[in-house]
Amino acid sequence: MSKIMTVNNHPLVRGWYDALLSNEHMQGTGTMEKVDKDTGITERCCLGVLCRVAMAMGLELKTTNTNCGTGFGHEANAGLLPHEVALALFGEYDAEELYDEHRDPYLKPFEDAILETSASDLNDNEDFTFEMIAAAIKRTWPEAFTE
Repeated sequence: MSKIMTVNNHPLVRGWYDALLSNEHMQGTGTMEKVDKDTGITERCCLGVLCRVAMAMGLELKTTNTNCGTGFGHEANAGLLPHEVALALFGEYDAEELYDEHRDPYLKPFEDAILETSASDLNDNEDFTFEMIAAAIKRTWPEAFTE
């Protein structure tokens, strides 16, 4: 059974795609967003970029600095896509079905991929660049790019 969900917010998908290709975000791993204490450079995983895009598009999302990085939304979990962003992306969803890692969007990593992979796994464990993740987003939801 596919873990890929239908997205209801095509502008948010396109904004996420564009932001990943923009070179405006330094890619990081292990947390949504963190600031290097020595350099002051902010690094984001692909989901941290999605949160920032949603905020730029008007989603009110609280940010909380934690020891692990920046947490987003009412949960303030630096490693989990906030419920508010999942709602903005997918619309209503079954919270039990999409709890924790399942709230992480699953993507088609390659054209002929049999299995889907979570966006955070591509970012943190599979060494996918933002450009590769953007391509996976476009492969997963091509309907968002036909309008």
